Amino acid sequence: FELGTQYFEVPEQRDYRGDFANVMFRCPNPEVPQSLDLAIKRAGEVGADLVLATDPDADRLGGVSKNGDRFEFLNGNEFAVVITRYRLEKLREAGKLPARPLVIKTQVTTELIARITEAYGGIVIGDLLVGFKYIGNILKQIEQTGRFGNVEASLSDFILGTEESHGLLVTPEIRDKDAAGASVVLAEMASDLAAEGRTLYDYL
Repeated sequence: FELGTQYFEVPEQRDYRGDFANVMFRCPNPEVPQSLDLAIKRAGEVGADLVLATDPDADRLGGVSKNGDRFEFLNGNEFAVVITRYRLEKLREAGKLPARPLVIKTQVTTELIARITEAYGGIVIGDLLVGFKYIGNILKQIEQTGRFGNVEASLSDFILGTEESHGLLVTPEIRDKDAAGASVVLAEMASDLAAEGRTLYDYL
């Protein structure tokens, strides 16, 4: 695995099932902790630090992190917070942090994201209605006009788009929730933390 991270599948869920009979309550929604039961069992067997799961169209992302001898479920706000902080600090360490990094979130998503972003000299557009189409629309306007309202920005300033219902976007090339992209960031993060003897839950 090119990220330097070892990963394991859940054998019972390797085959696609349209009836979702291999998911607890037939509910393939990563916002529901019980949908992760088989994955948590597998993580315990192989000694994994992190469990990640998506819904069938791979837009929402959910999961749990090792915390001592148990696993803790992370909600959408918690995933958004750790990814915001991690991306900002890694870009700063690499000397690639934009002068004014941009994070976009919905109004009901935690304001801790704004505090973290502003601590890195960034700006948050955060008064949006629920729905990732509003985040996509802002990216489109920035691409076309270089601004949204009174915020001047370019797509290269973009760090994260997020909503509390487990929606995350880490690249401006996609204009919708993207659990695959967020999973790559979290896998890298888990690898970095494991080298320090820490987990995502410790980071949170």
